[in-house]
Parts: sequence; C-alpha cells; structure tokens
Amino acid sequence: SLLQRTRERFRDPATRFAATLVAYLALIGVLFNGVILRYQRDLLMQAAEATAGLVYLLMRVFSDEVEWQGAAITVGHFSGSVIPECVGTLEILIFLAAVLAYPATWRQRVPGLLLGPVLIVAFNVVRLVCLMFMGYYSFVAFEFLHVYLWQTTLIVLIVALWLVWLRVFVRST
Repeated sequence: SLLQRTRERFRDPATRFAATLVAYLALIGVLFNGVILRYQRDLLMQAAEATAGLVYLLMRVFSDEVEWQGAAITVGHFSGSVIPECVGTLEILIFLAAVLAYPATWRQRVPGLLLGPVLIVAFNVVRLVCLMFMGYYSFVAFEFLHVYLWQTTLIVLIVALWLVWLRVFVRST
C-alpha cells in the first residue's frame, strides 16, 4: 500500500532528512513572509539598523568618509541602506533548519545552532562593507556584486557552514 511504501522510505535517514528539511523550509517561508515581515517589521528594522552600525564600525577602519544614520550608510558620494532582507535573518533560518533537520543529537546540534548564526552575521557584515566600498568606486560593479555574486556566495556559505558543522561536530563523534 501507499502508506506502507511511504513508511519504508522514511526509514532511510537521507529521505527523512530531506523531507524534514523541506518541511522546515516551508514553515520558515510561511512564518518569515506571512508573520515576521508583516507583523515584526519594527524588529527587523532594528536589526537592519544594528547591522548598519556594525558595517559602519568596520568601514571606519578603512575610511574617514563614512557616515551612518539609522539603516543608511554613506561613503563619499555613495549611499546605501541596509533593509531587513539584507540582515541575514533568512539565511540564518535556512542554516538552522538544516541543522535541526539532520539526524543528530542535541549535543551535536548546539554548536551549530550557536556558532552558525554568529558566523553568518559576521560574513554578512563583511559582505555589506564590500558592497558599500564597491558602490563608492563603481556602481556598475556594485549592481553585479549585489544581485549576482553575493547572493550566490550566501548560498555557498550556508552549505559550507552546514558541511563544516557536519564534519566537525557530528561526524567526529
């Protein structure tokens, strides 16, 4: 029967992981788009402003021409704003879904759940610093980096972080 074949397929850990990950990602999509973006916009704006502040602090190491107000950053003649979608929230949620979906013990999951978001935020701040300086030097290059390169890089980062977590904290035990 269909139910019996489904049960047999779910005995396979890879199938269980894939199905659980898809379910978590669907839940994240619904929650993020339906609840967080709609009802928690103020919280996301605060996160955007905090991220802009971190970007500003790192940019000040390299330039005195940087200004910051709220979520807006200006370097020379180029201005940009950190919007809620650029904070890394969705990337963090996707990474957390992958860690939670994988069949591991809680002792193995906790390092990924704690370290992954910190590393994603740090990478995101470096990404935004690079984008702001690129916007200052070349708007055409900024557009390419923003739309194509960094989006792809974030996906690669999530997968790479998950694989490192898997190797260091799950496979080593």
